[in-house]
Amino acid sequence: APWETHYQVQLGQTYEAYAKQQPSPRLKLHYYKKIESLYKGMIHLDPFSPWFNNRLSLIYLNMVPLSSSNSEKYMALALENAKQAAHKANQNPLFQLNYASFLHRENHLEDAKKYYLKTIGLDPSMGEAHFNLAAIYRDEGHLDNALTQYLHLYEHNSDFPQLDLAIASI
Repeated sequence: APWETHYQVQLGQTYEAYAKQQPSPRLKLHYYKKIESLYKGMIHLDPFSPWFNNRLSLIYLNMVPLSSSNSEKYMALALENAKQAAHKANQNPLFQLNYASFLHRENHLEDAKKYYLKTIGLDPSMGEAHFNLAAIYRDEGHLDNALTQYLHLYEHNSDFPQLDLAIASI
């Protein structure tokens, strides 16, 4: 059933597991490129689904360390697909958080803050958004804002990893 993307996603996951088992970067890259082609086809079949862009973004991330000559290109493609997923599902906090994390990793901190705040606005229980936003505030020297985020997280999830240490450091 080539038109049903469910089976193609299953094939992509199988390729991904197989790629991770390969002994050489060249072979891993070979299978990731098969997955890239598969997910691009799924995006063509269903251009409104954010899931395929999200999966493709993760595939590009896996490709970054495998090709030093193309690592910047793969990182840019990963970021672009995370952005597309966030825009396609602009009311879904998971995609907003994923894009914020990409922006944060790439040091686009002002944009990352906007998407962390959007994530929190959509779902205040998303602990990673509070924790990561607080880290940005802390690095900027806005300790009061950082502490506010950490304390909100503490009220809702006191067992969040490294939270006690983060609060104590402020």
